[in-house]
Amino acid sequence: MSSSHKEFIHFSETSFWLLIGSLMSAFMFGNVFMACTFSISCLKFLPTFSYLGCYRDHDRWLNFSLAFYGGVLPLIVVSLSVKLAEYVKKCSLIIMILAGFMGCTTLILIGLIDEVNGLYILPLDRMHPWLTLFLYGCFNLFLYIALTGLENVPLEYSEKEWLGRCNNLYRLANIMFAVTGTEWFLAYSIYSNFFINEVVEALCEWFVVTLAVFFPFALSNVTNTQITVECKPTKQIEYESIK
Repeated sequence: MSSSHKEFIHFSETSFWLLIGSLMSAFMFGNVFMACTFSISCLKFLPTFSYLGCYRDHDRWLNFSLAFYGGVLPLIVVSLSVKLAEYVKKCSLIIMILAGFMGCTTLILIGLIDEVNGLYILPLDRMHPWLTLFLYGCFNLFLYIALTGLENVPLEYSEKEWLGRCNNLYRLANIMFAVTGTEWFLAYSIYSNFFINEVVEALCEWFVVTLAVFFPFALSNVTNTQITVECKPTKQIEYESIK
């Protein structure tokens, strides 16, 4: 007597983005650890991620991380676009998609420019802060439309809780980006003090980047997409004893 059993493989969007966030954190902070161990005396100078992007041997780790993250982020753009297609205006949806993809492209471009700065003497370093501001603007617009649209989506209680957390993280990220921008422009100026200096600058940038790499994980708890793949059934043969 034979019977077949179907096997399924389940993929969770939440687990995927948790893995991506963990990998990005390992890449970024691992690079800082290696720099502090072999290249820089971090007791005297605490490097920012953007500084390591122009530091020989450590720039490639950062640039690889940016290219990797910029390559996978379109998945959250597509996921949210599908989720919100029926709940936001078509114009807003198009703007959200364009902002998301432009942000992903800019993220990769920043890594490429940092790589060029590390190899050649070119005046591309002036573009870095402006590209960073453009990157912030793109993702800020993307998240604003996405979070506003998710308010109109019927959600379960746990998903509504995560949406509230995402809104709080969004506000916190905006505040911390403003603080980090202030540190960028004033940390090495005559206005440097106990609150505005290179150490606070590095810590603020680390905090903002950590928020950024784990934000898709928080969003995925709202969209809560599950993918199930059916495998080929396996046949099992049962033998009956004959007396």
